Amino acid sequence: MKTHFGNDYFERNLASLVLQDAAKRFHFSPEPAGLWGMSMGGAFAVSAAAEQPQQWKAMVLVCTFDTLAGVESDRLRRWFGPFAPVMERAVDFAITMRGGTSPATVRSIDKARGIWIPTLVAHGDKDVLISIARGRRLYEALPGSDKKWIEVPGATHGTILVTPLALYSEMSAWFLASMNPASRKGYAGTSPGEKGEGK
Repeated sequence: MKTHFGNDYFERNLASLVLQDAAKRFHFSPEPAGLWGMSMGGAFAVSAAAEQPQQWKAMVLVCTFDTLAGVESDRLRRWFGPFAPVMERAVDFAITMRGGTSPATVRSIDKARGIWIPTLVAHGDKDVLISIARGRRLYEALPGSDKKWIEVPGATHGTILVTPLALYSEMSAWFLASMNPASRKGYAGTSPGEKGEGK
């Protein structure tokens, strides 16, 4: 199955199409609605928010990236050291042929610069698949002031949701408060031990 990491027209609108179909089938209002994406799903969420900003009220991104090419480059440098640039050309070709999208074109950071909805970004400080620096760059690209950064100590890409920190609770409380600004007064803020900034 090919994926374009939210880059093509269908994938940019996929979240909205799923929401509209589910609302019709299960008889609920599609508004208000928000986006919640993890890793590659974060790229889909960012693309959806940039494509239809009026559709979404808030967004949560977990251990996702600024650019796919950057993630690829980080990984190859760890594996091949000074030979990474040579390998990068080969890997780019393989990814493009297999998936139909060049890593160089998957730039969530560019889309983020046009997203103004409240956004929470969480990332583990031990993530070696997608470095915390890449998550931080994505967060900093968001232009609005209504955003929050959570650094999860000791969390890897695969364990960020199962650390001792109450991350689910924090994300859920923030998400619900952002979807309904009237309830913002009841939002408790960052859980003990987490690093947060911006509200």
